[in-house]
Amino acid sequence: MAGFFPSVPTQVNFELAYAPVGGRWRLFALSVSMGQAAPAAPQAPSPAAPQANAPAARTAPAKANPPATPKQ
Repeated sequence: MAGFFPSVPTQVNFELAYAPVGGRWRLFALSVSMGQAAPAAPQAPSPAAPQANAPAARTAPAKANPPATPKQ
């Protein structure tokens, strides 16, 4: 389980790890750290460069030839 306390000037981040012992969940690890006071927006991905092998414009499909009539 992870979370934070939004305190000022910095928030307190925590992470708790549990392990099953004897059919019950027991606290296994505890981690505490100091972080930013306000949530930060994720960074936008950089714009993708145009691909050199971009597909060409589509053309109309070729029409199929009618079936040949058998010669007798």
